Amino acid sequence: MEKPFWGGDCHVKKCAEDKDYHHCGECKDFPCEVVSTMGTEMGFDPKPRLDNLKKWRDEEK
Repeated sequence: MEKPFWGGDCHVKKCAEDKDYHHCGECKDFPCEVVSTMGTEMGFDPKPRLDNLKKWRDEEK
């Protein structure tokens, strides 16, 4: 994926791609501070996203 659907830069996406991961749930540092706090400054709850990443990670095992 070139850019996220909103067209801006995404530090989480870049980090996962730089490490050659499909998603950050594959990372040994998951959940890191970056993904754990993403969107919280705009009032978004990170729990649903983190739960989904954990689900994807567990499906790959």
